[in-house]
Amino acid sequence: MVPAAEVAMTQMRVRRAVAVPRHMLRMKPQHVRVDGAALLLWLGAGLSGAVLGIGAAWPYVWPACWLALAALCILVIAASRRSSLQGLTTMALGWAAWQVAGTGWIVLGVRDGAHSLAWQAAVLAFFAVTHLLPAVSVWLLLAWATQDSTSAHDRDAARLAVRFGLTLACAETLRQLGWLGSGYASLGSAFLDMPGAQLVLPVVGAAGWGWAVSCSAILFACVVWFQLAGARRAQRWAAAGLLVCMVAWAALWHLEKSPAPDWMQPQVSAEVVALAVQPPAERGRHWTRKERDEALDQLEAALRQAAPGTVLVTAETFFPEPPPHVAEGSWLDLVKLVRKHDVHVLVGMPHLLRDIDGMHLMNTVVQLSPDRQSLYAKERLVPGGEYLPWPDTLRPLYEQMFEKVRTGQRSGPPELTAPLFAGGQLIGTSICHELSFPLTMAERARDATWLVNLADDMWIDNLLYREQMLTVARARAMEAGKYVLRVSQGALSTLVSPDGHVLARAPDAGAYLMPVHLQAREGMSPYHRAATWLACVPLILAGAWCLFALLRRPLSHSPTPPP
Repeated sequence: MVPAAEVAMTQMRVRRAVAVPRHMLRMKPQHVRVDGAALLLWLGAGLSGAVLGIGAAWPYVWPACWLALAALCILVIAASRRSSLQGLTTMALGWAAWQVAGTGWIVLGVRDGAHSLAWQAAVLAFFAVTHLLPAVSVWLLLAWATQDSTSAHDRDAARLAVRFGLTLACAETLRQLGWLGSGYASLGSAFLDMPGAQLVLPVVGAAGWGWAVSCSAILFACVVWFQLAGARRAQRWAAAGLLVCMVAWAALWHLEKSPAPDWMQPQVSAEVVALAVQPPAERGRHWTRKERDEALDQLEAALRQAAPGTVLVTAETFFPEPPPHVAEGSWLDLVKLVRKHDVHVLVGMPHLLRDIDGMHLMNTVVQLSPDRQSLYAKERLVPGGEYLPWPDTLRPLYEQMFEKVRTGQRSGPPELTAPLFAGGQLIGTSICHELSFPLTMAERARDATWLVNLADDMWIDNLLYREQMLTVARARAMEAGKYVLRVSQGALSTLVSPDGHVLARAPDAGAYLMPVHLQAREGMSPYHRAATWLACVPLILAGAWCLFALLRRPLSHSPTPPP
């Protein structure tokens, strides 16, 4: 028989041996300790996030973005080791700085006035909160499901790194479900100029490319962390994973120098003229008859100069009022000129929709062709800019915040979002910020041979916003493997090739005609064949990880929920 005292001593030693790693894993007190170290962690997270947000507009700084992403991961792990709340706070600050730096230009839509700064601060705070909700929700869910699932210090750091990566990927996926879009300040946008992107984007999209790059940055962060922590074995595993990523990246870099695989079937060439003449009156107010006639004269002058078979495209809301129900006067002359010169015109303007609820206004593209007329209606409207959510409740607030609030516009029905047939080609059409929604644009490009986006950038006079919209157009062209023409007033109209290069750009934002030559391409890229499923991959992985962790959790263990 073993003496009872010796048994008790042995049990105490075992409890102490197990208690140390569990104490480290549970991340100590559940409160935010504000000290010098915490302030440094938060400052570093904010700076890293800001670099990523700026990189969404200027993707050529991708090396800095890659290092910033790795640094943010290290900071989140370090903060989580202090307490779970500090880890959550560090992650949230980095994500918020990322989104605000990338899309903070939204506050410029708030009108100038006595309290403009206060309203801009309120809009920015609301914007940051709505962007934080997806990231914080995913982080808390993963924290609840995976806490106490491992007992070693190196496994704890690896678990935190995986949680960080899944949080970023799932948050970007969830953003696509709302009006915020995923193209603004996304991971894929920040790494668009990284070698290999031209080969990967047509297969997995910009989001998938961003996830792949983030995996390499997170592995690098783990290598650095394990080096600092002295976890040699874990460092070797992380270094091996990073080495695999580097070899794959080098292979992509080498393959990118060879002719890329052509996922499309080239069709006949198309002649297109972008007409982005500044309208004679401000958008959002009623025009006088003289101003309307001046706009018609500009359109007719461009039409007379176009060669037969040309597609003439204007910017968004070239006319601010719907066309007449019956073509007469100047409109009748315009229709006759279209037939006479055999030119196809895509003009941005409002249009009226009658349904069981009455008459409603839509933001549309009207097609005038020699043998047909057609219509595209915008599906993704901008809250506060094109319509007012909950108008009875929020109208007084919106009237104080914005110069122009659209209360009567409706989203286009599905039958009015199909490609337009002009010049013998199917044209995937979108209006303004619809270009930032990857899943929406995947639908627009499904049957189209080239893509056009009509935009009005006069409402935001910000270089960051305009450069970011160029990056978004490049991402959509690379995903679809098709030409994208973005015609804008107030900014430079641009033609982007299927490999993401800018082929033509207007010299200035003034009155001009920009003729471009593009090749229609028929077919779908691998990404567009499975865009919806690919968008759900992070959510599926996060759910599988949570399920696996819950199944492995002992039934007798009842951990306290995370804060």
